[in-house]
Amino acid sequence: MQKPDIYHCNDTLKSSNDTKHKRSFDFTSQKKETKKFLDALAKKTACKITLTFLEYQEEKTRGFVLNNKQPVKIEEAFSLLEQENAWYKNVVYKKSVLWNFSKENQYFNIVLIDDIQDIETFKRRDFFLLWNTSNKFQAAFLLDRGVTSEDVKKIQRMLIKDYGGDLGSLGASHNRKLPGFYNTKYPDAPYMQIQYIGTRVLNANHILEKYKEIYEKEEEITKPQQRVLTVEQMMKQLQGRGTPKKTWQDFFKEKQNKSQADIAYAIYLIDRGYTDEQIRQALLNESEDLDIRKKGHLEDYLSRTLIAARTYYENFKGGK
Repeated sequence: MQKPDIYHCNDTLKSSNDTKHKRSFDFTSQKKETKKFLDALAKKTACKITLTFLEYQEEKTRGFVLNNKQPVKIEEAFSLLEQENAWYKNVVYKKSVLWNFSKENQYFNIVLIDDIQDIETFKRRDFFLLWNTSNKFQAAFLLDRGVTSEDVKKIQRMLIKDYGGDLGSLGASHNRKLPGFYNTKYPDAPYMQIQYIGTRVLNANHILEKYKEIYEKEEEITKPQQRVLTVEQMMKQLQGRGTPKKTWQDFFKEKQNKSQADIAYAIYLIDRGYTDEQIRQALLNESEDLDIRKKGHLEDYLSRTLIAARTYYENFKGGK
């Protein structure tokens, strides 16, 4: 008997009859791949992760973070996915399954690279973990110690310099597709699988020293004499003058709408003298699920948000 094409099953399974069809699906191989991946991570890091369902709806995407938007221990992630019947939802409801290292982690000892190019050298040098997402490859490099989220970006830049990759996906907590699931953006591709597991551990101090030699010297030569403060430094100065610090969450509680909270928070930061780049970084760091909500047009959204916030400020607040 010919094996049923479970990925291209008819959307009528979304009807009240799905329970009848569910029993005929066998996700054993996919589940093994997911568990193998999560077990490999759990052996090497104590970082918590976040799991997300992502739906592609024409030009828009919609994300739903599992576990009431709370991070989970990697050891608990597989059970959570089983409770959510994630493999079935991936096939029938076309929900991609994403994971990331939670922003709540203070330190990260695994650095991730999107769309790594030199996969043969990766394998030859026995680096930690390689898996495919359709026709592209994602890589995980294991460090000998935990580093901050800012140092993760520096290490990513150095690794991309040597092995290729997507500079647009820098960050310790950027979402990645999870092995064992189909990438629903590419319906004809097989489910994502691990390509290699290695043992090599990288010296974090050595890479950061190299970064300092290559990039910080360039930045020292090219940067203007005037000191530009980061968002965190400016917040500390404001607090020192008795000004209370507000976060994006404060505005979301008031607005109950994430896009409106983005604009309100941008106006708040404009009023306190932040540059557009500092506001942009603040939104990227604090606005909930921003990279999922605005996937595919994030830069355009940030630009429009800044324009709207400055227009409001200049018309209604700046003239006070």
